[in-house]
Amino acid sequence: MKYTLREYQKDAIDTTIKWLKSTTDPGLIEAFTGSGKSLIISEIAKTVTGMTGKKVLVLQPNKELLQQNAAKYRLTGEQCSLYSASAGSKSLRHNVVFATALTVKNQLEKFCGKFCLVILDEADASLTPTILGIIDSIKSKNPNLRVLGLTSSPYKMGQGYIYKIDVNDKPVPEDKAKDPFFTKQIVHISGRDLLAQGFVSPVIIGAINESYDTTALELNSMGKFTSQSVDRAFVGLGRKTSAIVADVISQSRDRRSVLFFAATHKHGEEILASLPPELSSIVTDKTTASEREKIVRDFTECRLKYLVNVQVFTRGTDFPKLDVIALLRATESSALLHQIIGRAVRIAPGKKDCLLLDYAGNIDNHHPDGDLFNPVIKTWSDKKSDSVIIAKCELCQTENEFSARPNDEGYSYDSSGYFTDLNGERILTEHGAIPSHYGRRCMALHRQQDGSFEQCSYFWTFKKCPECGEKADISARYCVNKHELINPNDKLITDFRAMKKDPTRMQCDKVLSWSHHKTLSAAGNEVLKVDLITEYRSFSVWLQVRSSKTYFIKQYDALINATQGLELMPLSVTYKRNLKTSFYEVYAWNQKADECSA
Repeated sequence: MKYTLREYQKDAIDTTIKWLKSTTDPGLIEAFTGSGKSLIISEIAKTVTGMTGKKVLVLQPNKELLQQNAAKYRLTGEQCSLYSASAGSKSLRHNVVFATALTVKNQLEKFCGKFCLVILDEADASLTPTILGIIDSIKSKNPNLRVLGLTSSPYKMGQGYIYKIDVNDKPVPEDKAKDPFFTKQIVHISGRDLLAQGFVSPVIIGAINESYDTTALELNSMGKFTSQSVDRAFVGLGRKTSAIVADVISQSRDRRSVLFFAATHKHGEEILASLPPELSSIVTDKTTASEREKIVRDFTECRLKYLVNVQVFTRGTDFPKLDVIALLRATESSALLHQIIGRAVRIAPGKKDCLLLDYAGNIDNHHPDGDLFNPVIKTWSDKKSDSVIIAKCELCQTENEFSARPNDEGYSYDSSGYFTDLNGERILTEHGAIPSHYGRRCMALHRQQDGSFEQCSYFWTFKKCPECGEKADISARYCVNKHELINPNDKLITDFRAMKKDPTRMQCDKVLSWSHHKTLSAAGNEVLKVDLITEYRSFSVWLQVRSSKTYFIKQYDALINATQGLELMPLSVTYKRNLKTSFYEVYAWNQKADECSA
C-alpha cells in the first residue's frame, strides 16, 4: 500500500535534506505526536541512500518502535534490514538498517565505516551513553557522518532543550538548555498546526473532584521521585483511590476508552480493584508478551473500557479510539507527560476529543497556564551543590541531607546546620539564624495513630502568621490554621498573576512580536495563521480569509483594520482560550493592555 505525504511532511523532508547536504552538525526534527514521524524517517532514509549509495542506520529505543518504523519504510517500495536481538534478526543486507542500540553496541565493528547517516528516533530518550558511544565509534571511521534526531518532546528532565538553536535561528537560553547535543531544531511540526488542520484530536483538561497530595514527593540525586515518597503519596490510600476511580468512571460514562496511569505495581492493583472487573484489565512490565498483546487488542477494539498501565504505554503505542486519560501518578518529566498526552491525540471515527483527568498535579507543574502545547522547560537549578550538609532537626532529631549554600567566608556550622561565628555562636540577623543549606523544613514523616503520615513541623527558614503566630513555609499562602499570609497589595499582585497564567480567562496583552502567513485548513479553506508573542505567552490564531458567515468576516476585517492591512504590528490583543476546542479566540485588537492596580 502506497501512502501520500502531507504538505508539511514534504516540507520537513526537503528542509532536512538541505541541512544534511550543508553540514555535519547534528540536526533535530520536532514532530508532534500523530504527525507521521515514521513516514518522515522512511522518506529521508530512502532519499539519502538513493543520493549517496551508502547505508543509513535508524536507531530506536525498543523492538516495538523498530518494527513499526520498518513496516512504514517497506511502504516506500524498498526493502530494509533489522538488526535487533529482541526482534530476532541481525541483518545488514540492505542499505537501510533499523536497529536497537544494545545489539549494535555488541557488534560495533560491523557498523564502523559503512554508514553515512544515523537517525535517532525518540531522540530525547536516545541520548544515552550507549548511543553516543555508537555515534562516536562510527564517526571515528567516517568524520562526515550525519546525525539526525526526531522527537515529539525535544527536552530532557533537568537538562532542558536538547538543541542549541531553534527553528527561527534564535539561540536557546542557557537556563533552558544544558549542554544540548543537537546543533539546531531544523523542523518544527507543531501540535497547534496539526490540530487546526484536523490531523490530531483536541485534548480537553477536565475538572476533578478529588486528588492526591503530591507536595511531599522527594527527588533523589538523579532528579527522580524516591520510591518511598511515591508510596506515601499514592499507595495504600484506600478510600481516596476509590473516590478518584469513581470520579473517572462518572466522567467517562459517555466515552469509549479510558487509560489509567498508575504510580506503582501495587497502586495499579488498587486502581483495578475499584473498576468493573468485566470491563477492565491491567498491563505492567511484568505482563507477558502474549497477555499484553491480547489485552491491547481487546482495549483497542473496545471490548475492554478501562485499562490500567504501570510504566508501559508512554511511547510507541497508539490507541486511536482512546478518549479519556486518567493520570493517577506524578511525573518529574515534562517529556514523559508530553508522551502520555500524546497517546490521546490520534483521530478516529466518532471521536471528537480526549478528556484529560489529572489527579496528581502534573498540569499545574508542567503546564501552569493550561496550554498543553507549551510546557515549562528549565534545567536543574544552579544552586544545587555537590557538597551536602547534614542538618539535625532540633525537634525530632532526624538527620536531613540538604545542598550546601555558598560559603566563601569559610564559616563553620553546627549540628543543626546553622552558620556559626568564631565563638561557635549562631550568626543572627533580623530574620533569625542563617542556615548553611537550602533546606527549609525537616523532611521526616511521622506515623500518626490513624496510620497516616505527618511531616515534622520544624522549619529552618519560615514566615510567621500575623494572626496566630504559627510558622509556615516562606512561599505558603495560608498557615496551618487557614489564615491568609499575604497582604492586600500582594494579594492583588498574586491574583493578577494568576489571571495572566490562566488563558481561559479573558485578558488583554501587549503584543511583543507577531508573524502571519496564509495556508489551507484540512477542509481546504484559505486561512490566515497569525502567530503572536506577548509578555505572558505565545499562541496562534487562524482566521478565515473568505467566508459566507458574518462572524468570520468580522474577525478577519477587525485584524485588517487594526494592522492597516497587515502592515503594522497590533499594539495589543484581547483573547482567551476556548476550553472545548483548545483554540485561542481573539475578541479585540489595540485595546488597553491589562495592568495590576496594586
